[in-house]
Amino acid sequence: MFPVIATISLSYVSCAGFFHAHPKRSAWSLTRDSERASTAVRLSSWVLLFAAFLPLTAVQSVEKAIPTWLAVILGTGVVSLLAAIFRPRIHLWSGVIAGGVALFSSVLVMVGI
Repeated sequence: MFPVIATISLSYVSCAGFFHAHPKRSAWSLTRDSERASTAVRLSSWVLLFAAFLPLTAVQSVEKAIPTWLAVILGTGVVSLLAAIFRPRIHLWSGVIAGGVALFSSVLVMVGI
């Protein structure tokens, strides 16, 4: 259960990062003003997206983890997009909360609970 929660949370934070990396859509004034910050957010979003694959491989084989990972990315992308359309500022804070959940559940996965 915790690997799936970690994957969902990391994927959601990644989708929120991709959304806020664009200067016209961002709720962060830093990414609106700086191309360097926008690139850093986009790069960290890619890293988080691929890091979301690791908790699944800790429990399942790679052959089973890939379709699960793709399904989680699709689901979190849709939820993230809907949240961003209606409330961009809430979308920002929900990404921060999802990051905390991802950190907590990733630690639980690594510990082996």
